[in-house]
Order: sequence, then structure tokens, then C-alpha cells
Amino acid sequence: MLIHISPADEKEPVITDINNSAVPGVDLSASSETIPGLGLTYFVSEKLALETYLALPPTHDVFVSGLPGIDKGATAAMLPLAVFGQYHHAIPETRFTLVGGVGLIYAMFRDIDVTTQVSQLDPTIKFIAEDTFGLSLQVGGQYELNDRFHLRATYTKMFLDVDFDITTSVSFLGNLSSTLGLDPDIFMLGMAYML
Repeated sequence: MLIHISPADEKEPVITDINNSAVPGVDLSASSETIPGLGLTYFVSEKLALETYLALPPTHDVFVSGLPGIDKGATAAMLPLAVFGQYHHAIPETRFTLVGGVGLIYAMFRDIDVTTQVSQLDPTIKFIAEDTFGLSLQVGGQYELNDRFHLRATYTKMFLDVDFDITTSVSFLGNLSSTLGLDPDIFMLGMAYML
């Protein structure tokens, strides 16, 4: 399947601990990504199922606005672990099944690499993201092509905030932080194989 992850198009302020206020004009935001993936579904009953996903960790660009000549501040590889409880409702006398679910996500961040442009300003700067939990809601459907193969499409809204700490040796900036409200929209399209 293909998984498209589109974070909320919001810019979050960067806060300094010097006076606990926003650094004027400096904001963070994240990029969208499309990755291949595999979904695994276990049916507890005819209508109730548990589902999880295996995919390459998406690598999001962390954009920094407000710094002259700098657009991208870092790249962050995120490893999301997700489990969904789903309800499947087959529409009588059709090949369609509606799917709804609620999920729990644990997002881990690895390999946060600062861009060359930012490290040239301050070679000691680091972006550190805290692992975090989130909830999600899912709706979708599938179409039965035959007994084994089904075409499936789902939309998932994930509620996920990530706390970033930014360490720098520039003393007048102090210790920096930002809470990036990713809250991504996730679109999945793929083929399901029924065992």
C-alpha cells in the first residue's frame, strides 16, 4: 500500500527560556511524506479486527522560518508504532465494506540531522525530539475484487504533538523549545489479500 502523511499546515513558535517568550519571527513546521507500507489485520470476529502497519520510517523535513537564507532546519526520521481497533460493516448485496477504527500511536524519533546551512551558523546546534503518544480516528472502505483480493482506501486523522528542544551555543538565545503540532492527515491506498 501507499501511505501519504500530511502534517497540519501550521507554524509553531520557538520559545526561549530567557524570558519564556517566543523568538520573534522564528517558527517550525514539518513536511509531508509518501512511503510504501504493509498493513496486518487480525479479525477477532466477523466484524471486529485489530490492525497494525509495517513501513519504512518516514523522514520529515523540519522547516525553520524567520532565519535569513534558511528554509530547512533538520530532517527527522520518525518510527511510529500504531495499533487500531476496527469495525467492519459489509453492505448487504454489494461488494463494499465500510471500515471505522480508533487507534493508539507511539512515535519515536531517530536520526535528527541538522542541515548544513544551520550548522554553519552554529556547529553545536542540535534538534532533540521527545518520543510521544497520540490518538487517531480512522474511516475507510474496501471493495471485494474476488474471494482473496480487496481494494482498500482509508483516511486517518492522527492527534500528535511533538516537543522539540533546540540546544545552541549562542548564549543570547538561551535554551530553545517548540511544541510542533503535527496532527497529520494520513491517506492509505492499497490491495488487501485475505488468507
